[in-house]
Formats: sequence, structure tokens, C-alpha cells
Amino acid sequence: MCVCVCVFHSLFLSYVDLSECHLASVPRGLPASIRYLQLRRNNMTAVRRASFADCPFVSILVLDENDIAEVGRSVGQRFARRPLNLSSL
Repeated sequence: MCVCVCVFHSLFLSYVDLSECHLASVPRGLPASIRYLQLRRNNMTAVRRASFADCPFVSILVLDENDIAEVGRSVGQRFARRPLNLSSL
């Protein structure tokens, strides 16, 4: 399986939209400054806490229109009080 690694020219991004990028997982190398991460319409089937190790300040996570069958328990706890769009998974 191929792991996607992102390279950004700015380390101070707060909004990143990686929708429709055919991603199977959250890419590595995301800036730690991200607050809003949009991953709509990709090929993700699972989301785990380790997926967000590079971006600990994400407070809005949009995952709709993926085929997610598994959401790690710790992911649910992390986003329990934050907007988490799991509709249309």
C-alpha cells in the first residue's frame, strides 16, 4: 500500500482541502497548524488516531462521502466536543 506524503510551502496553514484526491488514508506531512481538514470524496475506509499525529490542532474534520467502516475509539473521543461530519459515509 502506498502512503501519501504531502509537502507544503507554508507551515502556517489553518484550512486544508484534500477532497477528491483518491486518498486511502490521511496523508503524512500535514502542517501542525491545521484547524480545518476537509477529506471529502476520497477512498478512506478507516480513521485512526495515529492518522492525525501530524496535525494535533484539527478542530473541524470533514470526512463525508468516503467508505469509512471503522472509526477508532480514540478518534471519537478526540472529536467528541468538536464538529465531526460523518454523514454520508
